[in-house]
Amino acid sequence: MKHLVDIKKWKRAYLYDFYGSMEDPLCGVTVRVDCTRSYNEARERGISFFLHYLYNILVAVDRLEEMHYRIVDGKVYRYDRIDAGPTIGREDGTFGAGYFVFYSNEDRFISEAEKEISRVKSAEGMALETHGEDPNLIFFSAVPWFDFSDMKHPVNPGKDAGCTRISTGKLSDVIVPEGFGNITGKSTDGLDLRHGAVEIRKQMSMNITFHHGLMDGYVVNEFLKELARFF
Repeated sequence: MKHLVDIKKWKRAYLYDFYGSMEDPLCGVTVRVDCTRSYNEARERGISFFLHYLYNILVAVDRLEEMHYRIVDGKVYRYDRIDAGPTIGREDGTFGAGYFVFYSNEDRFISEAEKEISRVKSAEGMALETHGEDPNLIFFSAVPWFDFSDMKHPVNPGKDAGCTRISTGKLSDVIVPEGFGNITGKSTDGLDLRHGAVEIRKQMSMNITFHHGLMDGYVVNEFLKELARFF
């Protein structure tokens, strides 16, 4: 379900008016995230790492109020549920657009997502049949072949500018001081890495692109902190 936001009572109304009038109101932030826990859990459980970490991303999105806001016909709505619209690669090098409904039960989420992956892989073109009219989703793309420090996304200004876009890059091994754990948001400044035990962590780049009238860097930081709890 969606709920119309009362602009008169919304604390971000002036920001929405200010940035919403711009030709390009989107902002992008690219960070490195530690995903060691998700990687190890997926291996231990014998499940897809991709679907496991995407589920975790959706859980973090679900917990942030601002990430539920979308724009429909110039008006701001809050959606109860935010799904994922991932790109799904095919063996011939093309890709289509899947639609993963977010279920709080991860087993169900993975089961339904696997069916959608099969549908898109066997289809031709963008395969948008499962996409509805409501923009209650994040556009998601995994780029596992290389790392990146920035990313530019295609946007349909009149339809999906309010949808957050999240992309992940190549999974990499990074050496950090032993016991430092998930280093997202932490600093190694001043640490002497020449001596002492170290450990190998799994990291990847992540880009979060969003409508600046709906959210900002503070919300992105809250999202990253939430994600770090179980990523």
